[in-house]
Formats: sequence, structure tokens, C-alpha cells
Amino acid sequence: MDRLLAISSVMGALSLAQNFGLYLLARDVFGVGLAQTQTMMFLAFIAGGHLLLFVTRSRHPLWRPPYPSWQLFTAIVGTQIAGVCFVTFGWLMPSISWAAIGLIWLYEIAWMMIMNFAKLGTYRLVEQRSRHHRRFLGVLTESLQPAATQRRRRGS
Repeated sequence: MDRLLAISSVMGALSLAQNFGLYLLARDVFGVGLAQTQTMMFLAFIAGGHLLLFVTRSRHPLWRPPYPSWQLFTAIVGTQIAGVCFVTFGWLMPSISWAAIGLIWLYEIAWMMIMNFAKLGTYRLVEQRSRHHRRFLGVLTESLQPAATQRRRRGS
């Protein structure tokens, strides 16, 4: 349970930083209006959420096996195509340019790599702590008498 809480806390904090960072970039750096910023955030939530599935589905780097099943991959690609259509053609929201879509995808992919390395580091820290805890428990359960005294007692 500790491992699950640690990984989910790190991924949640990074997701918050990722999305809030994009919001601030759109609003303050690029001066995008509120309606287009909302559309950009919609695409970022779709892309970032699905890319996070690739990061968190195994404890290994995302480019190592096991690879996602074709069903998962197809479902994600299909929803990404639908999401891009929504933001490109302005279905139910104001449209954004292909350049903005490309930049959002680059931003999301960069964050996917950051989250992957954060996941690997968190696993390493949690496992190191777990090994230390097991070693500590082993020391606690050891007998306090020297080994020679224990052998004499067993022999008598």
C-alpha cells in the first residue's frame, strides 16, 4: 500500500504541475484568450491522461516490455483522434490551430518523460526503504546472544 500511495501521490502532484503549467503558459506567456485556453486545456487533459496510462501501467520504463495491448493502444489512439477533431473543427468548443495542437502534444510528451523518470525514482526510493525495513526487522528478531553460546545451548 505504501508503494501505491507514493507512486499515486507523485504522479498526481506532477499532473497538477503539468496542467497548471500549461494553463499559465497559455494565459500569461502566449496571451491566449480564455475560450482558446479552455480548448487547449481540454486537449491537454485528454492527451496527458492517456499518456499517463502508458507511464503507470508497469514499473519499468515505458519503452521496455511489456508493451500495451493492441486494445488499449487502439482505444487511446481512437480517443486522441476524436479529441483532436473536436479542438480542430471547433465541435462544442472554440477551435485552435494545428500549431497549438502540435505544441500541446510536444508539451505533453515532454511531461510524459518527466513522469516516467519520476516514477522510476519513486519506485527506487520505496524499494530501498522496503529493503532497509526488512533488514531492520531481521536485526530485531535476531538473538542477542553470541553465536557460540547459541550452539552450546543447542548441543546440550
